[in-house]
Amino acid sequence: MEFQIDRRNDLNQITTTKTFLHEKFSIKDLGNLKYFLDFEIARSQKGIHMCQKKYILKMLAEFGFLGCKRASTPMIYSVEFSENSPKLVDSSIYRTLIGKLLYLTHTRPDISQRTQHLSQFLCEPT
Repeated sequence: MEFQIDRRNDLNQITTTKTFLHEKFSIKDLGNLKYFLDFEIARSQKGIHMCQKKYILKMLAEFGFLGCKRASTPMIYSVEFSENSPKLVDSSIYRTLIGKLLYLTHTRPDISQRTQHLSQFLCEPT
């Protein structure tokens, strides 16, 4: 069976889509989406706004940075990485932090470049 969705905001079409999906997958309608996969979703006349403020606060608390001051960039630009630096004893914390920062780049593209740069050192972080 082929099913086509009209892109208009038609209540009848929405109901038909929900019925079709329920028949195929046994879904439940939970109402308007507000929070999903650590994304906060808010609707307005202008469109849909997505943010990860709760995710950021949870991450800052997890790594002990909740009371720290803001910085315009996640790292100092003048820092040079060297292979001669001492290696971390437990690199799992570094890997966890980088993974969380990479997930955060969905709503914070301003940290993408530096997070990607830091992710290059996952094998042997110093």
